[in-house]
Amino acid sequence: MESHHEVEQYWAKKAENIGEAILLKSIAQSFFNDPNHRSLREHFGILFSTASVLYFEYSTAGRKSILDLVMNRKKGDDLDETLTIPRKRIETASLIATHTARNWIRRNPTPEQAQNLIAESRSRLWKLLAGSCLLVTSGESLFAFDTPINKDWADFLQRVL
Repeated sequence: MESHHEVEQYWAKKAENIGEAILLKSIAQSFFNDPNHRSLREHFGILFSTASVLYFEYSTAGRKSILDLVMNRKKGDDLDETLTIPRKRIETASLIATHTARNWIRRNPTPEQAQNLIAESRSRLWKLLAGSCLLVTSGESLFAFDTPINKDWADFLQRVL
């Protein structure tokens, strides 16, 4: 997308297709357990939310970083997967130290274990030094999103909880 106008058109069309206004959006890196692979799967894409659903659209094509996604996008290289989480099913949205979130997701904790881990990891200094990501729990699932506006995302999602 080469111009501001094209970006506006993209988001207007996206909102029209969904049938709801898009309230917050950003690029994101996500990692979550994939039952088809033994290791964490990292995905780069777009995180956005309406009043009722949190969306993460990503490409299954290999990407090394968010910059790789933005700068080296080829024609026909679309975001081909969409993760949708109804906002009413989101149980927790917290800022957690990034490496801590990765370790938790590898262990695949139950929702109760995740709640306990979140309660024990509130050190602001540690999150500042280690870098933080947005941890979202929903039912049996645990997702971590790293965006340029993690705090805005946490505040936005916590307003619903």
